[in-house]
Amino acid sequence: MSEEVQLPDAFLEQIGNAIPAYLTPEKKEDLLKGIKDFPKNMEYYLPPEQFSDEILQGDIWYDFQIINFLTTERKNVKGIILSNSCDISTENPRYSPITVSFVPLLRVSKLHDHLTKIKNKVSADSIIEGIISQSNTQYFYLPKSRCNTVEDNFIADLTNIHTLPIDYVQKNSTKRLSLSMIGFYLLLVKISMHLCRFNERVDR
Repeated sequence: MSEEVQLPDAFLEQIGNAIPAYLTPEKKEDLLKGIKDFPKNMEYYLPPEQFSDEILQGDIWYDFQIINFLTTERKNVKGIILSNSCDISTENPRYSPITVSFVPLLRVSKLHDHLTKIKNKVSADSIIEGIISQSNTQYFYLPKSRCNTVEDNFIADLTNIHTLPIDYVQKNSTKRLSLSMIGFYLLLVKISMHLCRFNERVDR
């Protein structure tokens, strides 16, 4: 299984169109260059000393709690926040309790082992390479961080969304890492591609 893959051209084009006007030309150029260099010389994450304690979209937290619908079993997992940063900010006025939406993280090696058992190694390798290249819209790939705060390669399955009250998150969970600008915009495009496609080919 090779990780030397490239982002699809259509994906790069969508990212370029999504870059906001408030970024300076230099930052826009750096962002596009970093994305085009994927996966070489690309850091998905900010160094730990550069992020604050606030809860932000794209943050990786440890000890989120999820509940198995069928068994009601509870367990703690690593997860990435999908909620918009403004929507979960405690500084904004609220008329209802704040909840945080997140997706649990699964080790790439664990998914590969599972796919190998139910399919075969060649098929498993192909599926994983599609996920690593970010061309599979269901999954967001999160590589091991260079500073070892994310200790392995992970996958976020964007179909597996959970929520927790923000009070529970603040008391029981731990912020581990924030996405860099490059990682953040990759996440935004993946969320948009997964949840907000106009060409669903259904005549309503």
